Amino acid sequence: MQLNRKRFGLLASLAAAWLSAPHLAEAQPVPGDVRLIRPNIMVLLDTSGSMEFRTNTANNACRGADGGACNRCSNGVSICSPSCPVDEQRNRWTTAIEVLTGTINNFTCVESDRTTSDFNYDYLYPYSHHQPLSNGVPLHRSGASQLDNGILDVYNDRVRFGLMTFDNDIRTGVAAYNGMFSFAEDRTYRPNLCPTSTTVNLGAKRASADNNVADIVPGGLISVGPSAADTATLGLINRQVQETVTGRIAGPGPVVEVPGVRPFGTTPIAAFLEDALYYWRNHPDVTDGSAGGVGDPYFNCRTRANILITDGAPTDFRPFCVGGQCPYDPPALTAMTMAMAGAGLPNVRTYVLAFNGSDPEAVSTLEPIAVSGNTTRVYYANDRPTFAGALSSIIDTITSQTSTRTPPVFGEAGTTAASGTSQYQFNASFNVVPGMPWAGSLARRRTVCQAPSGGGAPVPTEVDPDPAAGDDFAYSLRRTVRDSRGWGERYLWTYVPTGVTTSAGLRGTIANGLTAGMGSSVQLTPAMTPPLFNYTATSDVARLLSWLRGDVGTVRENRPLGDIFRSTPAYVSPPRVNLPDQTFLAYRQRTLPIAGRRRSAVTVGTREPMIYVGSNDGVLHAFNADTGEEAWGFVPPYLVPNLRNGYPTTRTQGVDGTPVVKEIYYERSNASLTDDTNWHTVLVVGLRAGGGAYVGLDVTDPYSPQFLWQFTDPDLQISSGTPAIGTVFYSPNGGTPVERAVAFLPGGAGELSGSCSPTSAPRGARPNTLMNGWTGGRGARRPYVRCWNGNQGRFFYVVDLKTGALLRKIGAAPSTVPYDPTMAASTSPTPTHSPIVGAPALYNGLAGVVTTRAYVGDADGTLWRVDLSSTNPANWWMGDAFDLFWDRGYNVGQPIIERPVTSIDEMGRTIIAFGSGDTDLLEGTDENRVASIVETTQTDLAGTSTGINIEENWGIRPGSQTTDRDFLAGERLTGSMTLFNNVLYFGTFAPRVGTDPCQIGAARLWGVDLTRNDPTGSTHPQGRLDRDGDPSTTTDIVRVTRDLNNNGTETDDANSLLFGVAVARRPNCNVSASVVDPITGTARTFVSSTTGGEYRLVLQIAQTGMAGGSRTATFSRSLPAPIIPSRIDSIATVFE
Repeated sequence: MQLNRKRFGLLASLAAAWLSAPHLAEAQPVPGDVRLIRPNIMVLLDTSGSMEFRTNTANNACRGADGGACNRCSNGVSICSPSCPVDEQRNRWTTAIEVLTGTINNFTCVESDRTTSDFNYDYLYPYSHHQPLSNGVPLHRSGASQLDNGILDVYNDRVRFGLMTFDNDIRTGVAAYNGMFSFAEDRTYRPNLCPTSTTVNLGAKRASADNNVADIVPGGLISVGPSAADTATLGLINRQVQETVTGRIAGPGPVVEVPGVRPFGTTPIAAFLEDALYYWRNHPDVTDGSAGGVGDPYFNCRTRANILITDGAPTDFRPFCVGGQCPYDPPALTAMTMAMAGAGLPNVRTYVLAFNGSDPEAVSTLEPIAVSGNTTRVYYANDRPTFAGALSSIIDTITSQTSTRTPPVFGEAGTTAASGTSQYQFNASFNVVPGMPWAGSLARRRTVCQAPSGGGAPVPTEVDPDPAAGDDFAYSLRRTVRDSRGWGERYLWTYVPTGVTTSAGLRGTIANGLTAGMGSSVQLTPAMTPPLFNYTATSDVARLLSWLRGDVGTVRENRPLGDIFRSTPAYVSPPRVNLPDQTFLAYRQRTLPIAGRRRSAVTVGTREPMIYVGSNDGVLHAFNADTGEEAWGFVPPYLVPNLRNGYPTTRTQGVDGTPVVKEIYYERSNASLTDDTNWHTVLVVGLRAGGGAYVGLDVTDPYSPQFLWQFTDPDLQISSGTPAIGTVFYSPNGGTPVERAVAFLPGGAGELSGSCSPTSAPRGARPNTLMNGWTGGRGARRPYVRCWNGNQGRFFYVVDLKTGALLRKIGAAPSTVPYDPTMAASTSPTPTHSPIVGAPALYNGLAGVVTTRAYVGDADGTLWRVDLSSTNPANWWMGDAFDLFWDRGYNVGQPIIERPVTSIDEMGRTIIAFGSGDTDLLEGTDENRVASIVETTQTDLAGTSTGINIEENWGIRPGSQTTDRDFLAGERLTGSMTLFNNVLYFGTFAPRVGTDPCQIGAARLWGVDLTRNDPTGSTHPQGRLDRDGDPSTTTDIVRVTRDLNNNGTETDDANSLLFGVAVARRPNCNVSASVVDPITGTARTFVSSTTGGEYRLVLQIAQTGMAGGSRTATFSRSLPAPIIPSRIDSIATVFE
């Protein structure tokens, strides 16, 4: 679209700033975001008359001089008629315009028969023109507008775009009415058996001589720009490309109104490709300048490509010139010539993106072009989503592949300035380059208190990311490895139990790692026993660890940070706020000595803020959040034998889980009420697909961590659930009750049975406590679920946080038999009906507060309630509390993976919100749901509890789409839910079924009231998404992420995944003033005013493209501050 009509705001600036954060230094000759040399891409845009046809038609089926049914909607009306089906109102040309230049706001169109003087070069052409309108006016008139979501916008910061369109007039003139602005060389044409020849020139249009001021060339050549062009120049070129397609609004001075190019005429692809070859061989912007002089000095390392966007079979001089003289080579031969690599050769690949894929004539011509152009296949599309998905996929192949599966994380700087404390936002992603190890990216965005350039009080300001300042953690890691040149600064370690010399001893449970004689934490070095790594030679270990570290000369030299796929970073600040506990105050004052790069002692309360995150090369990373340096990397014992599996470029799974970190008191009893040494900061992480293990570390001192334990179990094969840390009140061995810190570990993924009937897997009996008062209706259990092999994943574990000892393995019914892992088959409790795959939500999970119950989801869509209220672990139990798929068949349920959101309503009742969705399998039409439920305790007249009652507040499910409260087919929850001001925010993904596989689907953002259903009385929730920034108009529920800046569209955000939403508060910025105390005469400084403190909703997207040019993008918008009621704590009388 036209950049001068865009709404540049926070959305664009956030995405652009995020793009610029990673890898700003050290360009490398590999595809990806680490490469700074932007590729040259020439868009070869078909402007033939058949581009006026509907997208889902085949040219060979079009009958009649005017295009027949192809030029009308399927119901026979005009494409521009309001009665035309919505998905047919944008023809091929409008689809191409919107995908390239952005969504047209308030789109309509008008059909014209080209019989007026407005049509010059295409006067009386038989196919009607369907002119797109925005807000009722053409795109080249004032008042028209588009979104900045076109491909040319999306990749503006990453690609140097050019444009060519058809010249389908065989005459050689360079004017509109004589040759259609001919470009390149004239050619000779002599038909077979004809004694005379004709000079012809067609293919592409020439460039305007003055940027369409006086020499107006609609659709004329736009070159990619000179090699030295800066960002502003490239932005101008990009705007010219867009204006050539859509038209240009009249501007000041000589800038006149220019209508957009109109499709008409034939499809001269053979001539078109030869003109493209002429451009690559002769234009000074792109010729070989590597030896100096005219041309591109980056010729040998800059990627070059054509993208041919077309819709039909080419029109060619063949077969009439066969035996005579053909003016142009066959298009496949020209594509092959352009693809030739070598000194001075073009080395330009030709990608083909086509409508009309069901026309055999078109397919037979276009497929050889793609294959000869060294791109293997044609990308076909029959609608806008698949067209956009395919085009994004092509450009991603040319440029880079970066994506994310994690939400943004927020924290504060460790040091405080007088004007206010800086805020950090951390975003993790992964990058895939064929033939290379997958790589991770961890970027920091800073918001600081800074005075505007024109002066004034400091305000929260986002600063440009700077790798040298530690904003790019992967860059910092590369720099560390290069500076050390071997076994230097980077510290990777693991834990080896005493006496263990083979890999088998590292794969099981390792409990109580702090006990003397249990083993030691060791640095990973070649001196370690080779069998621990499943090697026999020390040299193999040395090579492996050099690769793991990313030493200079290894394939990981520029990619030492493994891919961060599902591991959401955990930000851990020093404990700045006191609890009402004297032992916690003493804990905050505990001294931490010099260690690692710490050059002076600190206290727990002033220690370094840290970021902990896992990567799939097998490393749990600890990064200093202030400096960006890696303090250490820990390889869990379980993974040490697996490290070799990834060498050198094989994709593997490692530490793929999300770390959970908490300040916790190990054990509180009557004898330890004043013992501050029991306070610790503990990290627990699961390996997910990396293996069936959870690991605990003591990170109280982030530069001197201690291994605590590794937990495994025969029924724990894939630790896919995210753990939780809490406190239970129980009687060890029947003695005096104590408060004990524990880790709650979900059983993880299971394995479905190969055969199962509707009645093969009946649910077991539910505990009596959950049966009373709730036997049917919404949420009532289905009698049967799917069949699961064995007991894998079908338990919930409670583990001592300090020692790793198992306190209880909980199943579907209480068990008095002590569990013995060596006799799991005979001592395990009754398994749950389905694997426990979700992240548990604790009630209550605050530090030092006893947890009496937890809520966690299973693989079949049931929410389980874990009761921990008894002091006897034998009486701990879990029961299926709410079945999301209560009215569906046994095999319909989908997993509840994300952690439920729990809260208390105004009546003191427990509210739980949760939803289903498998983010590892995004295709298909599986049914998913989201619900809010309320839990109450029933009592008899004497006040004795008689049971627990569960009722649904509201639910969201797939529906008829007559309301925006319905899910689309296959739509699912993706990422964490966030509760703010009683509004539940979450993201979903809706796959596109039956479309080109390159198009992956659409993301949607939801905002609903936690407890209230729709005012109409339906079972849908009440909408609370603030669409326009006015809190009084919160009526919409769902809106796409690209609409966060009030652009007013609810079109699904195609080709994107929204992994979690978060709410962050921007920093308060202070203005200080000084006064002289009139009594003491000393100066006193105080805060005279404060700005900032704004709440914002923040999202992180993984996609094939978006404004700002990154497949990982963040977006945010302002939220109204919560209303916090006041409560009178006490009343005092003041005497003066």
